[in-house]
Amino acid sequence: MSIVTLRPSPAGIFKRRLVSDVNVERLCELAGHLRSACRQLREHASVSVDGFLSDAKTTNSASTY
Repeated sequence: MSIVTLRPSPAGIFKRRLVSDVNVERLCELAGHLRSACRQLREHASVSVDGFLSDAKTTNSASTY
C-alpha cells in the first residue's frame, strides 16, 4: 500500500492569491462607473443624430474621449 500526498496545484495557489488581492471597495467603485457609462450610452442612443449634434453638452463630452 502506498501513501499519496495531495498538494495544491500551482494554478490553484495562483487563483487563491489573485482573489485575496482584490480590493472590493475599488471593484464596487469601478462597477458604479461602468453602470453610469452604460446609462449615458443608452441615453445618447435614444436621441436622434440631429438632436445629439445640436446639444453642445453631448458633443463636447464626446470630443474629450
